[in-house]
Amino acid sequence: MLYFISIYMKKEKPLNLKNFSKFIEVVISRLENGQSRFSNLYQPEYPLSSACLREFSSPDYSERLMSDYGVPSESNNKDIQKDYYEEINLIETLIEEYKIPVRLAEWQKGKLAEATENINKSLNLRSLAIQIWEWYAIPWRYKSGSVYLIWQSHDILGSPIIKNYPIDYFLKTISDGLENKITYQIKTSKQLEFWKSLGIVFIVVIGFYIFIKLTN
Repeated sequence: MLYFISIYMKKEKPLNLKNFSKFIEVVISRLENGQSRFSNLYQPEYPLSSACLREFSSPDYSERLMSDYGVPSESNNKDIQKDYYEEINLIETLIEEYKIPVRLAEWQKGKLAEATENINKSLNLRSLAIQIWEWYAIPWRYKSGSVYLIWQSHDILGSPIIKNYPIDYFLKTISDGLENKITYQIKTSKQLEFWKSLGIVFIVVIGFYIFIKLTN
């Protein structure tokens, strides 16, 4: 952990969300059922949240608007929302505890911004915590026979969008998505083999043509 901290203490080195695996180990250890709420078992190339939610319909405009204004999505999701804010607050606490730099943008600096510097730092801290959550949190939560899915608000001060689905619908949606992905991979693989074979034939023909020319 000390090595991880030393990396981010170097202010000249930009933060890379792919390198927060050790940080997430601490998050997991400090949460009840942390292993079912976060994952650091892979080297992420894109947010885990995006991968987990891609098979499901994105929130519509009205849901986004309510979320941006901090309106909870559903009254029966209070426990899920409570867990979400517990995770975000813990990430913020650990960012400060391990002194991970939270930088100000250029427009947040200067004399005009001095009066609001603490506010800007607080907002940037929340923004970084949300980004880390998106990269490593598992946005699927099982409760009472349903699976709850969590989407981030577009506004960092907004409330998360939470929807629940029956377990059978959830599993069918995931399995259909995997089937489509496998079908696409097989199709792509066949196309790739076709072009490889065509390339080999083309090389053989050109080689044979050159051989004929040289022997004549």
